[in-house]
Amino acid sequence: MDFTAEQFEMFPVLCGQTKPKSKFRQWLDATDKHGPLLTPVLAAAAAALSRQRIHTLINEGRLATVEVGEHRMVPVAALELFLAEDRPNGAPRKNSPSSLSQTFTAVYDRQAERLAAE
Repeated sequence: MDFTAEQFEMFPVLCGQTKPKSKFRQWLDATDKHGPLLTPVLAAAAAALSRQRIHTLINEGRLATVEVGEHRMVPVAALELFLAEDRPNGAPRKNSPSSLSQTFTAVYDRQAERLAAE
């Protein structure tokens, strides 16, 4: 389900807040500018890499991030770009950009099944 910026803007109001909190506003602005964002832990799971490896790639500048407040988030587009890079040495990647979206779909489906079973 996709939401528009106006719908996200209304979420805090619907929860009883009179205006969006600044952290939520920062996240909303970042997603408007850079598209969907993942935490490094979610990026690691999606790319079948360890959390430490994702942080190493970020620190080396090989994986782009966006600062949202005090946190670094990985744009899905940057993760797909990294996964699409040629690897002259080493084994082929487990997840390609096309299977990345399939990974997210599978995780979402498992979550939905688990919630339906409860």
